[in-house]
Amino acid sequence: MPSAIGSAWFEMICNKKFPNRKIAVSFEQALHNAYSEKRIRGEWFDLTDTEVDEIRASLN
Repeated sequence: MPSAIGSAWFEMICNKKFPNRKIAVSFEQALHNAYSEKRIRGEWFDLTDTEVDEIRASLN
């Protein structure tokens, strides 16, 4: 279910527990690099449904 912070809407698309923080940070950095052109501001990205599906698939 979408939620709001101020005037920005967001939706959690998936959740994964990593074996340790180092792996989690490395995965997050890889996502930031892969989708850098889609960054709106800070941690906010404007992703297509296809891109979201790609991220979900990479977590399995």
